[in-house]
Amino acid sequence: MNETVNILVVEDSPSWCAIYQEMLNEAGYAVHIATDLNQALESLNQRFFHVVIVDIRLDDQDRDNVQGIQVLQRVWELYEGTMAIVSSAYATADMLPAFMSYGVFDFVAKRAASPDDLARQYRSAAFIRGTIDKTGSLDESLRRIEQAVVEARRIATSQKWLMSPFRVFKGFNGRDVQMLLKGAGILELRPFLGRLSRPLYPWLHGTNDPLIVREEDHQVLALESYLWSRALGKPVVIRLGRRELFARSLERMPLGAGWHGAQVGEPLVHLTSLHFEGVVCPVLNKSFAESFHPPMPRRVSRGGS
Repeated sequence: MNETVNILVVEDSPSWCAIYQEMLNEAGYAVHIATDLNQALESLNQRFFHVVIVDIRLDDQDRDNVQGIQVLQRVWELYEGTMAIVSSAYATADMLPAFMSYGVFDFVAKRAASPDDLARQYRSAAFIRGTIDKTGSLDESLRRIEQAVVEARRIATSQKWLMSPFRVFKGFNGRDVQMLLKGAGILELRPFLGRLSRPLYPWLHGTNDPLIVREEDHQVLALESYLWSRALGKPVVIRLGRRELFARSLERMPLGAGWHGAQVGEPLVHLTSLHFEGVVCPVLNKSFAESFHPPMPRRVSRGGS
């Protein structure tokens, strides 16, 4: 499963949304748009973003609107490696303490030129390469966003490797999993489960506890867990078992059967090793609000001052 670089644009202007959408899609990034504070916070709850580009004023008709700072605060609280870039024509000097407090990676001032004019220039440049150059400000913005992506991937990768892969099975540590599966040593089990689970991180556990799939004689066939993968922005089911017993575990209990009403899609990851087999599949019909809660802050806000 190849890593997708996700970028969230928090911007109320359709013209600026279009500019970022085209520029960043062309650069190979997956772009997600939030046009108000609620959409931005819901997006941050459900998905990990490498970069969040935030307009401070999210309602141009309200001169006192500074809701973008609340987005910066939430990014800071989650502390997952996301880089925040402020892109605004309304930032003022008294906002700088909040930017510093919330670890803003960069600030890009919007050009005074009409965003509709910029969008037309950008589209022309995309189709008539070498005839009309992209504006210098857009090129510079993209360069700085790319720098933020590099830094975000560095931090997020280090955090991912520090997380124990056994945490996909809430309540079980490595020794518990090893004993239940009566498998080979941790030296094989830990890296195998890491390869299976790391593409899902950061993840959230829902209301369903991990499931132990057993034979009629109570022999353990596999372990199964239900997660919301914020790396993928979707719910998944993950199953791990002994290689020689894995097919039997599926006969005994189909994937996702322990999650009432779940419809499971085609595998995202399917791995085997000398002693183990594992699979990750998306769950197609479960919403975030139905079974999951927003991630808890990993840092307590200092109030932005």
